[in-house]
Amino acid sequence: MKHIEELVGNYLKLNTDYALFITGKWGIGKTYYYNNTLVSLIKNTEINNYEKNNSKKFIPVYISLFGIKTIEDLQTQILLSIYKINGKKAKLATSIASACIRGFASYHNVEIETSDILPNTLNIRGFDDLILCFDDIERKNDELNIKELAGYINLLLENYSAKIILIANEKEIKDNKTTEGKNNWKEIKDKIVGNTIEFNPDLSFSINGIIESLNTNSDYRSYLKEELDFILETFSKTSLNLRTLKYALSCFQTVFNLIEPLLDKYTEIKNNKAEILKSLLYFTIVISEEYRLGKITYSENNGIDNCWSFLWLEDFHSNNGTVELTEDNQSYAGQYYHKYYAPAMPTFYQSIYDFVTGGAIFHKESFIEQLKKDYHVYDNSKSKIEILFDVLSRDNCFLLSEKEYRERTKELLSYIEKGLYSDPERYVNCLYFVLRFDNILNYNPARLVKRIKIGLNKADINFRYYESFKDRLHASRNEKDSLAEYKTEIINCLDLKYQKYQKIIDKTKIEEYEDMCKKSIYDFCLFLYDKGIHGILDKIDTKVFYLSFIRANTEAKYKVTGCIDVVLSKYSNIYYLKDFLPFLVGLQSLLKKGEKQYAKKTVSGYCYRKFQESINGYIEKINIELKQYQNSNS
Repeated sequence: MKHIEELVGNYLKLNTDYALFITGKWGIGKTYYYNNTLVSLIKNTEINNYEKNNSKKFIPVYISLFGIKTIEDLQTQILLSIYKINGKKAKLATSIASACIRGFASYHNVEIETSDILPNTLNIRGFDDLILCFDDIERKNDELNIKELAGYINLLLENYSAKIILIANEKEIKDNKTTEGKNNWKEIKDKIVGNTIEFNPDLSFSINGIIESLNTNSDYRSYLKEELDFILETFSKTSLNLRTLKYALSCFQTVFNLIEPLLDKYTEIKNNKAEILKSLLYFTIVISEEYRLGKITYSENNGIDNCWSFLWLEDFHSNNGTVELTEDNQSYAGQYYHKYYAPAMPTFYQSIYDFVTGGAIFHKESFIEQLKKDYHVYDNSKSKIEILFDVLSRDNCFLLSEKEYRERTKELLSYIEKGLYSDPERYVNCLYFVLRFDNILNYNPARLVKRIKIGLNKADINFRYYESFKDRLHASRNEKDSLAEYKTEIINCLDLKYQKYQKIIDKTKIEEYEDMCKKSIYDFCLFLYDKGIHGILDKIDTKVFYLSFIRANTEAKYKVTGCIDVVLSKYSNIYYLKDFLPFLVGLQSLLKKGEKQYAKKTVSGYCYRKFQESINGYIEKINIELKQYQNSNS
């Protein structure tokens, strides 16, 4: 990446009337590189021909265009970014005032003097001292025309001799259509950009940066550094989105810290510890990739938990000439297997899958149980009760004597009644095991169900796998079955227990979301942009969101306004948005109550009013569209 530093360093030293443009795919670390490398370069570069002090150095000013709707919004963001450099009292040069003040003080009726923005100690003279970085150009709001944006950038370049670095994924910049025709970005770019730099990061450097940035212990950081080549090899199979990799390594941090000490407990597992950790790390990275690409969800894994059955079916059709397999007609499970595992045996860890896809917290107990099965590890108390089901299976029960059959069945029922099984399906199976063969053991079915339900209520059921076979349990109900009503009663009991479990999981997830919001409301809004709002914005406490907004600094307040606008505008289906109306109305009420205290004629007060206007606008829009829909269907 040295060549980029050299190009930027040379740009800073020259008298220019053009911008530098750094382009590259999403998530490969462009912004990270700017913040961690170029900012330091800029701050340590002396300004040539500075009149008063030859040792004067540049000041970087970073502005994200994410959600920016108008030039006035952009001007406001520039001013806020400058305002943040050294506190509330600052001195603003005439050139900055003329370039930005239209979008802020006079336009928004904020009481602020042009001589009171940047600190006197900085002695900033217009844009001479500043390097403006405009990031996320492709994520601007569609209402801001690309030609208008380029025109304003050109104004800063030519009229104010500003130095500007642009950062974007050029392939994602949309051309705008107007009444005058199409505004083509590539044609417009030639008028403002002098040099376009392709950002092709050193992945080892970038991944090292991610590892260093993780808030973790030394053991986990050391492990990741030891496996850097393996991470790099795995990452090369993905879309190379560093944000996704950071998400994966953050998830794996939880897995590693919880299970790494436990792997030494069992000899069979301990001997394969390095192999197991690698397999888990690999699985976490590829599942994070597929999840963030939207190809899988918590409830829809599209068959990747059972790749072999899909592959067998595909091979059958291919070998028999039924269909010629291509990338287009191959199942998703087949594509997943060939991309990440072929020709080796695929692995699937349900507990990690649920955790990465947001369905549940990571349960180490479930994971360890899976490992013990994979490596044939049993502790005696559990192996005995599990083996009992094998002994009484249809294939093996005929090998027992009449006495053994009765004793083993009675023993099974005692374990069921004590709630010793964590697998919910065992309780349904027990009904058939006890009453099969025309109820030769002469049990009363109603009383038997009561005993099974007693065990269910005592049991610590492992519901992490319940979703995968719940539909099958319901679908298998057969009214002609003499045991159908008893089976239904057990299934209903399971469903009720599952609902209680899900409430606990939901509460835990809501608490996690609210903690995220409290730490940084802007990061939380970016999370909503990536993840979606369903099951989050309609669940969290409105007051938590409101107080997080109030406590945020001025710049964060302004960014949240643009971000939440983009997040909500992604959803055009009114019946989807109406589910979030209670949250928005609650937020509207809190904002109204806080007007007197927070909506003052200040920079922060302006951001408060701007956010309030946005929320009010969405509520009005939803209500109007709901009314129109109701009228059209009445």
